[in-house]
Amino acid sequence: MQPSSPHLADLSPSFILPVSALDFSLPPPTISQPLPPPPSTFSTAPGDSFGLVHILDPSRSRPPLRRLRAHSRAARLVRFPKSPNDKLHLFSGGDDALLCYWDVPSETSVLSLAGAHKDYIRAGAASPVSAEIFATRSYDHTVKFWDVRVSPESNPVSSFNHGNPVESVLFLPSGGLLVTAGGSVVKVWDVIGGGRLIHSMETHNKTVTSLCLGKFGDESGGKESRILSVSIDGYLKVFDYAAFKVTHSMRFPAQLLSVGFSPSGSSWVVGTYNGIMYVGKRKKTSEKEVASVVSEFDGFVAEPRKKRPLLPTSYRYFHRQQTLRRGNPNSIVVVMEELVARKKLLKCVENLDVDELGLLLGFLHKHATTPRYARFLMGLVEKALEMRAKDIRSSDELRSHVRNLKLMAAEEIQVQRSLQEIQGMISPLLVIAGR
Repeated sequence: MQPSSPHLADLSPSFILPVSALDFSLPPPTISQPLPPPPSTFSTAPGDSFGLVHILDPSRSRPPLRRLRAHSRAARLVRFPKSPNDKLHLFSGGDDALLCYWDVPSETSVLSLAGAHKDYIRAGAASPVSAEIFATRSYDHTVKFWDVRVSPESNPVSSFNHGNPVESVLFLPSGGLLVTAGGSVVKVWDVIGGGRLIHSMETHNKTVTSLCLGKFGDESGGKESRILSVSIDGYLKVFDYAAFKVTHSMRFPAQLLSVGFSPSGSSWVVGTYNGIMYVGKRKKTSEKEVASVVSEFDGFVAEPRKKRPLLPTSYRYFHRQQTLRRGNPNSIVVVMEELVARKKLLKCVENLDVDELGLLLGFLHKHATTPRYARFLMGLVEKALEMRAKDIRSSDELRSHVRNLKLMAAEEIQVQRSLQEIQGMISPLLVIAGR
């Protein structure tokens, strides 16, 4: 815990106390209060700017149960093991680059690693699978993986370079994957594989300041873990590390420094640079709000719309030119969606002759990037090119349509990149305007 900034702990609501209630004054020379036996009591351990680590019982107002002395400068990192069977040990790190593993009852350092990093040790994470394994991060750009049983000579089990000063580090539930945040990049590492980089996420525009793990409900009623990251660009991002994609994004009017998610998965909280905390609750998604996905093939989603009067001949003669020659793209898309519902669209595309296929490709070239239809038509482009590849190769006219589609896709990608650049320029201005 850092006295100078808000940090969230995995506490039940009845144990959450304001940071101002903690006393970081100089300690008395002796302590006679013994440490209560775990797990009947709950302990918390903040570090102070003098380098001391205090063992506190937040359920009672009394002097610290223990004070651990080793650091010559501010103790910025204090973590208990996540194992429920070990509440008698913790590890700490500080601005003196000293890393300690403590036996709390005896107030002795079981393992003391001087110069564990070349810069300040500001954060770390305990392994969820072993009480003797933990990771530390530093502003020297490195993340080091330690095992108390095999690290007596200041040699980490593994070490890897994030590429930027590392702000936060987080173990995933399996214990084999580690997430680091530094600069505007969040990276996922394979610890068991020797520190192999699995994925790099560059979804923030500025420095990522904090990470945490949250559990979200899935469609089957279970809960899946997600990575939550916050940045001084004012954004909270939720990342699905199984699919490697951002699932949610939320913007705040101030720079974000910390983030936390309740163990029950019902609420979240973020802290800002100006001392304001935002707390929110997750909304329960109604079954009626879930969009139905057509299973004929992936990528086609029929969104609920008002029913329109359609002539049966529109479906029967879709493979002819009448439907595709209509000037109104909305009518054509409605017919296509109805064919998807009847699981006949792919059959119709397969039965088109060369001239009719040319009409279809021309229509897709003109309207596939229209925001209203893009979600539907881009999937149809992929399927049509895949199914009729042989016919396209044998026709100069169809190859010309495909070249036009490639140019359309390249132009759309360039437009999206330009929009992202504009968003990056506007976001700082919005942050300043919101102050």
